[in-house]
Amino acid sequence: MTSVTIDAHPTAVFMWVPSLLISSKDSLPTGLVFSAFMLAMTLGGMLFGILVPVFPGGVKGLCVVVYLVSALAMAVPLVCFEFWYVFVAFLVLEAMVGMFNSCGGTLRSMYYPEGLHSSIMSVFRLPLNLIVVVGTRLTDKANEVASLQRVFGVLVGMHLAAMGLHLSLTMLPPPTKQKID
Repeated sequence: MTSVTIDAHPTAVFMWVPSLLISSKDSLPTGLVFSAFMLAMTLGGMLFGILVPVFPGGVKGLCVVVYLVSALAMAVPLVCFEFWYVFVAFLVLEAMVGMFNSCGGTLRSMYYPEGLHSSIMSVFRLPLNLIVVVGTRLTDKANEVASLQRVFGVLVGMHLAAMGLHLSLTMLPPPTKQKID
């Protein structure tokens, strides 16, 4: 139940500095910006605890919303590539990553057998790292607004694909718990 949101996040991590530098007219206080991102991620994780008990569909439904909001946040620079819009879009993405980390942990505990948890997670490492490499290669070429917007378009597609895959999983019943010897 790992997902594309985790994979798209490293690409966004490599994009925030060039995106905010290009959209900013002044110098960029990168330490302050990074601190704001970490605060947003923490708040997203805290928001999970508040929302999941009252959210329709529980953690599965909340995860769909996380993907959708992440896609919408990464679509903002496609429409308006100005500093404050891009900055707020990255803050929203970081909040969704914080919320997704909690969603992902909860879903893994539901779907992965306890004795095979680390083995299953290891299987996902290769495709995850390949997607990260593709994403970071995309950002290497992104040094102007048009090329950055193409990368944002790919990120939107990745989040929407993850949402579609997650929706297909919500149609399946959770597996029955089996004891692994």
